[in-house]
Amino acid sequence: MITAKDLKRAEKLLRDLPYMETALVYYDSLADTPLPHKDRRLLRAKQAGLRERIAAAERALSLLTPDERRVADSLFLSDTPGVDRCCAACEIEKSSVYRRRRRILEKVALAMWGGGKRDE
Repeated sequence: MITAKDLKRAEKLLRDLPYMETALVYYDSLADTPLPHKDRRLLRAKQAGLRERIAAAERALSLLTPDERRVADSLFLSDTPGVDRCCAACEIEKSSVYRRRRRILEKVALAMWGGGKRDE
């Protein structure tokens, strides 16, 4: 069963995805800099964790229909997210945006966590 907490986690994941991608680019840029062994190990762990999380989010997004993906991109992944902008960009009414938003978050939560909160 998908809980309200799962939906919030899914929304946070989608909103954070662009920042995670930017952070990964930054960490990748540090790969060639001389670092102490301990710091190098921490950097690699951060890179691996971000790559895994980004890949999982992208797999979850791949389960969306083209219409859902367009709404998700407009609502969560654009530079200027918002329901009104999504309505204009996707040419749908607010009620449709909210219905699709919930369905998107349910699909992402199911794909990421199987519908129930798991220990992280």
